[in-house]
Parts: sequence; C-alpha cells; structure tokens
Amino acid sequence: MGSSEVLYQPLLGDPPAETLLSGGARLRLRFRHVLLVAVALPLFGFLFCVGWSLLFHFESATSTHCKVANYLPSLSAAIGNFTVQRRVWKTVIALHALPRFLIGHLALSTVSLPLFGFLFCVGWSLKYNFESATSTHCKVANYLPSLSAAIGGFTVQRRVWKTVIALHALPRFLVGWFYLTFWQETLALTLSARALVQAANALYICENLGLLGLSFVTSSDNFPFHKASFIVFLFCSELYMLITCWLSWLPRLYPVKRLDARSRRHKLLFFMLNFISLVFAMFFYARHNARCEPGVYTLFALSEYVVVLSNIAFHMTAYWDFHDKVLDLGEGLV
Repeated sequence: MGSSEVLYQPLLGDPPAETLLSGGARLRLRFRHVLLVAVALPLFGFLFCVGWSLLFHFESATSTHCKVANYLPSLSAAIGNFTVQRRVWKTVIALHALPRFLIGHLALSTVSLPLFGFLFCVGWSLKYNFESATSTHCKVANYLPSLSAAIGGFTVQRRVWKTVIALHALPRFLVGWFYLTFWQETLALTLSARALVQAANALYICENLGLLGLSFVTSSDNFPFHKASFIVFLFCSELYMLITCWLSWLPRLYPVKRLDARSRRHKLLFFMLNFISLVFAMFFYARHNARCEPGVYTLFALSEYVVVLSNIAFHMTAYWDFHDKVLDLGEGLV
C-alpha cells in the first residue's frame, strides 16, 4: 500500500471497517514501532552489560587465561559472568521476543502468563518443597505455602516466576495503552471522567512497575525496595480496579453490548472478591503472628491465592472489552 489511511482489511467473516470504527475504539500500533522496540531492547541490553562490566567489573571481565593485557570484555564475560548483567540480558531478550508472537488475543495471553507462573510455583512447592515451604516461625501445623515462600524461597520457582513476569511486562504495558485509547474513544467524557481515565492509566503503570520491582528484587536482595514495591503494587492495584469499575459504568457514546455488560459485571465481582480476600489475608496474618494457632497460616495463604487469582481474573476481562477491536500492525500489511 502507498498510503497509511487503510491499515486494516477485513478477513472472511469480519464486519466492515466502518462498523468497527463506529462501534468502538480503533487501536493502532504501527508495525515499525513494534520492530523498533523489539530491536532496541537487545541493543539496550548489550550496551548496559558491556558498560556495567567496564565500570564495575573491569579486572575480572577483561582477564584472560594467559594473563595478557586486555581492555574490553568478551560478550560471554560481559553478559554471563555477573548477576546484574545476566538478569538484565535475560529480561530484555524475553521482552523483545513477545512482539513477534503475541498479537491475537493479546490481553488474554498477557495475563495468562502470571497465572501459569502462580500455579507452577505453588504446585511445585507443594510437590517438591512441602516441609520447608509450609514451615512457619512458630512451628504450628500449616498445609499451604505463602506466596513469598512458593515464589521467592526456591531457585526453580523464582526463575520461572521472573521469566513469566518479564515476558508479560511489555504486552501488559501495551494493554494499558489500549485501555487509555478505549476509554477515551468509548466514554462520553466529562472533565471528571477524563481525570478518572488518566488516573486509571497512571495507576495501571505504577501497578505493573511495582510488580516488576517486587518480582526481580527479593526481600533478601534489598528489603526496603522490595517492601516499597509491594506497597505500590497493592495500593495501585486496588485503586485501579475501583476506578476501572467506576469507568465501566459511566455513560458511553455507543450502546452497551452484551459482552460489555458482562465485562463490567465481572469487573465488579472480581474487585469485591479481591478486596474481601485482602482483608481476610491481613486478618489471618495478624492472628497467626499474635496467637500461632494451627491452620491459621494456611487460611492466610489461601486468602493470598484468592487475592492473586481475582486480580488476574479482573485483568482477563480485557478479553471482553477488546473483543471487536482492531490491532493495526502498520502500513503495507495485509
């Protein structure tokens, strides 16, 4: 194509482009921008790893087996020999791979990754690390591991969790941008509605940054940072869900469709379940620390699971919100 005006050609069974434009937001993502991000991530990782090695690990990174003068680290030394560089490189490679694969059902695929990570970590801990994962400081009976024990206490689970969080990060930020466009094009925007949309977008970004922070910096690495990331994630998550529920019930420019109505009902349901479970989790945690009763920590862990699963389910409602939306991948693609 010579023009960028026509970026979507309906497939067999699709409604005409005019129907999509009049029935909801048209979500545009230029293919060249996707390619630019996909290529820029490994470039950033390469420059960071080499630069960091030169600045902080010069002697060990440039040493050779024959002890001759050397002034630059090899790629294997700069990337693979040091913890910080290795983590950064693995993260950018995981992030840059996703724009090539996750296009259809992007929102659903994105939130499915943490769901898989959660189920794997809890299941693996129960099967192979049951005693150490369920032990508590007061040595009472406990039958479920807490999330911190299941995810952060063991090498295999920790690596799987970091991998799925890294993989889901970039697409999730894209989904946040989709939502910003979606609300702006769907709602009858008043001044207060615009403020709520911008607040929801900011909270969504902060929630994801908090999740990345608490996932990649464990409490043993840097407890103050881990604690701050956890607080940011929890606070922004709850407030984001509340504001999103509010937005979903505001007047719209177009008639509310069946799936839109289903989405907002389930958003409210999952938010209420999430909030109630969080209250129960705090209650059981405080009671366990105060009284050390058998089984109370299990109830705390179970409440934690419901908090996580209801949060994931809330974000999965994006599948209904974007069921008829078009993701344009750029000029000249058919």
